[in-house]
Amino acid sequence: MSTMTVFMALGTSIFLFLAFAFYSYKKAKNSDDTIVVYKNAITSSLGVSTLTASALGVWILFSPASSALWGGMASVFGYALASTLPLVTLAFVGLKIRKYLPNASSLIEYTEIKLGKSYKNLLLVSTVFYMFIFLCAEMTAVSKVLESYAGLSLGTGALIILLATASYSLLGGLRLSIKTDIAQFILIIVVLILMFAAFPWKQSIETLDFTKTFVSDFSDFNKIAFGLTLIIAVLCTEVFNHVSWQRVYALKENAIKKSFIISAAIVFVVIFTLGLAGLYAKSTGLLGSDANLALFDLLQLSNPIMIFILIAFVVSLVLSSSDSLLNAIASLSVLNKKENKNTIKIYRFVIILTCFPVYYIASKGYDVFYLFLLADLLCCALIGPAIFSIFGKREYKNAFLIGIISIIIGFILFPGINFTDGMLVSILGGASEVNAFWGTNQLFVSFALTVFISFVLTMIFSKEKEIIS
Repeated sequence: MSTMTVFMALGTSIFLFLAFAFYSYKKAKNSDDTIVVYKNAITSSLGVSTLTASALGVWILFSPASSALWGGMASVFGYALASTLPLVTLAFVGLKIRKYLPNASSLIEYTEIKLGKSYKNLLLVSTVFYMFIFLCAEMTAVSKVLESYAGLSLGTGALIILLATASYSLLGGLRLSIKTDIAQFILIIVVLILMFAAFPWKQSIETLDFTKTFVSDFSDFNKIAFGLTLIIAVLCTEVFNHVSWQRVYALKENAIKKSFIISAAIVFVVIFTLGLAGLYAKSTGLLGSDANLALFDLLQLSNPIMIFILIAFVVSLVLSSSDSLLNAIASLSVLNKKENKNTIKIYRFVIILTCFPVYYIASKGYDVFYLFLLADLLCCALIGPAIFSIFGKREYKNAFLIGIISIIIGFILFPGINFTDGMLVSILGGASEVNAFWGTNQLFVSFALTVFISFVLTMIFSKEKEIIS
């Protein structure tokens, strides 16, 4: 891959996105009033753009294809459903919460009213932790791409992307983040179509027996368990994702369902197709030594034009998700506070402050996948009280205690670092000494039981609402 081509693509894409961001900022009226909160303002077309662009980070080029090599067709379906179900869920839950609390901007404010301040603070920490790890993962991934194909150090690549992302996040905040998603969405869709067209479909279909693979993978419950793990973890986590909730309130009320459902359909097709890339790369013999690069192996890019487009695509993906994450993290620092000069200063300070640890982690190339799953586990432990508070008819005043108990049990069951035996399995003598299914699927068991316990404890500790006469 030509280094000059990569540098040209990197520079051109960043310049164009920053130019579009600056143009949008200058064109917007009262832009300083919508930096932190942006409400009831965007139509379904812009809604689809911002939801899809925010959902499809640079991870889609690596994770779906590599996970398919581990979990097979069950993983392909699992990943696609896991990425889609949160959007479908928020199409309905988001509208319900917004009608109940029209002046809020997040599910976190709803839980404070329904479940108490302690639970709200626990959820706030878990949500920020998840989004921070997500941001680190995005920056680490793009830095590794630029290191592999342009010889840039991890630190230099991370610095360039962070400076670009932070510059317009500081300038225009949430409103500008949503506006820039239009250009990013268009580029993402165009490049995805080009990539799908470049797939060696004929060779892939001839070498992969789709029906046989489907039957084989869905007959192996270990592979099904991996797919279910993805669905449980991502669904529980994304229900709390402040990025999505900002858009629930930014959309016009009559555009919420339409925007989320259309975006969900697009995301499903994208993730499912990119997941197949891993299986196709393996079946055609094109797969290299790094499973994370299965998609790149399948495409066998050598044309400078396609390389240019691909790097521009990578930059677009990371900008579209990272600016949303930065804005979401910063906005939670001034939650429930009136938007004025002081809150905007705090908001911008948090954006700058967040960039430092993100840069450090990305520059070291740390694998944050394990931390990602830990963040998912925290959200799974908190899901019971949140769901019951939305759909239940009783009082759930022990939500904080339920969350703490569920977190402790989840951590005891969770696999150790590098996915070795978890604490409880180790105490019992190791994977060979416990039930075979449990020993083999400790990740699935930890997530499934944590969610189950969270729901059960919520029901046990719930009580009838007091009727005030």
